[in-house]
Amino acid sequence: MIEKKIIWNLKKFQTYNQERQRMFAEASPKEANQILYLLPWMLSVNHPRVPGYMKDAEKNFRVYGIDRSKNILEKAPLFCRMFGVGTNLLFQKKDSLLIEGLYSIGSAGTLAQTQDSDCDIWVCCDSRLIGREGWKALQKKINIIKDWLDTNCRMPVYFFLSDLEAIRRGDFGQALDESSGSAQKNVLKEEFYRTSIVIMGKVPFWWVCWDTDGDMPYGNTWKQLEENRRISDELVNLGDIEKVSSREFLGAALWQLHKSLTSPLKSVIKMTLLRMHLDRPDEALPCQRFRDQVLRGEMDFQDPMGFSMELILQEYGRDLPRTEHQLMVRCFYLRCGLTSFEQKKPIRKKQTQRFVTIAGLSREACFELDSFEEWDAARQMRFGKAMLLRLFRFYEDIVRRATGVASMMDTRDLTVLGRRITAIYQKKEDKVVHLPRPGYAFNLKSLEFVWMEDYWNLYPGSDRQLPFLAGADILEAVTFAVWNGLYNRTSMRMEPNPSSVSLQEIINLSEKIKDIFGVCDVAERDAEVFLRAERFTKVLVVISFEKSPYEKDINDLGVIFSNAWGEIYVRRFQSPFALASFMRQYRKGNPSLEVYYYLQRNASYYEKIIERTKRLTALTLGSGSL
Repeated sequence: MIEKKIIWNLKKFQTYNQERQRMFAEASPKEANQILYLLPWMLSVNHPRVPGYMKDAEKNFRVYGIDRSKNILEKAPLFCRMFGVGTNLLFQKKDSLLIEGLYSIGSAGTLAQTQDSDCDIWVCCDSRLIGREGWKALQKKINIIKDWLDTNCRMPVYFFLSDLEAIRRGDFGQALDESSGSAQKNVLKEEFYRTSIVIMGKVPFWWVCWDTDGDMPYGNTWKQLEENRRISDELVNLGDIEKVSSREFLGAALWQLHKSLTSPLKSVIKMTLLRMHLDRPDEALPCQRFRDQVLRGEMDFQDPMGFSMELILQEYGRDLPRTEHQLMVRCFYLRCGLTSFEQKKPIRKKQTQRFVTIAGLSREACFELDSFEEWDAARQMRFGKAMLLRLFRFYEDIVRRATGVASMMDTRDLTVLGRRITAIYQKKEDKVVHLPRPGYAFNLKSLEFVWMEDYWNLYPGSDRQLPFLAGADILEAVTFAVWNGLYNRTSMRMEPNPSSVSLQEIINLSEKIKDIFGVCDVAERDAEVFLRAERFTKVLVVISFEKSPYEKDINDLGVIFSNAWGEIYVRRFQSPFALASFMRQYRKGNPSLEVYYYLQRNASYYEKIIERTKRLTALTLGSGSL
C-alpha cells in the first residue's frame, strides 16, 4: 500500500518538475538547454575536447538516470558535434562514480526569475561511495565546467558539491557561504525543498513521503522502501524537515536584512516569509504546504514563488493596513519583473494573471508598475523612502524578538546590522545623507545644480518639484552627488548664476572625490569593521572652492572626511587656524589617516597656497597627497 502511494506521488512530482523545467526554458531558452541538458552530459563524459576533462581519471562520473533521459539522448549527438567529438560518449564502457542528482535552488524556473537571475546548483553525492580522491576529482571537474559556463552561459551558475549525509544533518558546507553567520540549516533546507528543480538524477524522498491522512513517518517509510530497490533507487534520502527553530528564522531574517540594505526588492519575498513565520512559529512550513498543494493535484500548476507570494498575501497581508498591503504587492510585482502584457511566455503569463487576481491589482496599477523603469526620479525617491520605512520596522521587530532567543552569534549580527543601518541612514551633524532607492539606478537625464543665493539645491533634471538635496553647501552638494552614485560627468548641469563656481570645477572636484572615497559601500564592508569604533580614515582638504582663482589668502577651507564605517562628512572653516584645531582632534589614534588636497588648477597662487596648507596640516597629521 505504501509503495503504491509513493509511486503515485512520484508521478505527480515528475509532472510538476517537468512544468518547472518548461518554465525555466521559457524564460531562458539557451541557458536552460545548457543547464538542464548539456551540464549533466558534460559531468557524465570524459573527453579531451569536452569541458571537465580529467586526464588521469581512473573512473568517469555519471549523473543518475542520464542513460534513460530521452531529452539528453536526443541531444547527445548535437553536443558531440559542438565539441568536435565523433562518438557517443555516454555509451563508452567504463566504471563510473555516481552523482546522485543535480538540483537547482532559488529563483530559476519561477516567477522570480529575471534577466539578472543566477542559478545555484547542488551537486549531490555519497562521499562514502566516491571516496576522498573521487570527491577532489569531482570538485576539479565542476570547476573546469564552471569556467566554461562563465564564458558561454549568460546566466551566472554557482555549484555546491554536497554530501548526502551532510545534507541529512543540515550541514550544507559551502552552500552556507552567504549566511549571516547564524545557524540557518533548516531554513536553507526548507527553501531547497520548496524551490528546487530536479535537473537530472534522483527525486528527493521528502517530496513523495506524503499521504492525505498524514500517516507516513519519514524514517520508517524510508526503511521499508529500502527493501524494494526498484523504487528506492529512484529516490534520494536528504532528510526530513518538520520545524524550523525561532533562532534559525532569526538568523535568516538578519541575513536578509543585510542583503536588503543594497537590494531591497531582491530580498522582499524571503524577508516577508521569514517575518510571517516569526509571527506564526507553530504553523506548517511553506515547503510542507506547497507539497500538499502539488501532490493533491486539485489545482493547476503553480510555481513556488507564486505560491509563496499568494500565501503571504492571504495569511499575512490581510491583517496589514491598506497602504502596507499595497506596498507589499507592488514590491512583489517589481521584484519578479512581472508585466501585464506578457505574450511570448504562456506559462509565465498564466502565473502572472493568477498573482494579479489574488493581489487585487487593477489594470491601471499594473500599467503603472509596468512602466517602473521610466518612473521619474521623484517617484522613485518616494517609493524608496516607503521601502526604507518598512525595512526599519522589520529591523525594530527583529531586535524586539531577539530578546531571550538570540545566540552570541545572533547578537553579534544584530550589532553589525544596527551599525550598518546607522552608517547608511542615521542623520548626524555634517554627515552627507544617503538617498533611499528601490534597488535600481535613478532615471536621470541630467543632474542640475541650482544656486539660491545663500545655498544650493540639487535637482533631477529640469524637474523642480522634489530636489534630491535642498539648502546645501556646494561642497556638500557635490559630495552628496558622488556618494549616492548620481554623478556622471556627461550629465552634470548648472543653472546660470552669478556665483564664482563653475560647472567644470564641480566636475573636477567630483572626479577627485570619486577617486578618493568612491560611492557609498557600507553594506559591502567587512562585518568586523562595525565591531570597532568608527575611526576616520581619509580626509580631503578643499581650498578656496568658491573663491576667485586670483584670491591669495586662505580663508575658505572645506574638509570632506570619511570613517571606517563608510560614513562621509563635510565641514567648512573660515581660517587656517580653525582647520588646524579641527584636524588636531583626529590625529590621536589615527596614524594611518590619509590626507589629500584640492585647489582649482587655474588658481594664480596654486603652488604657494597648496604648500601653505600642507605645512599647516603636516604639523598635526603629517604629509598628504594632492
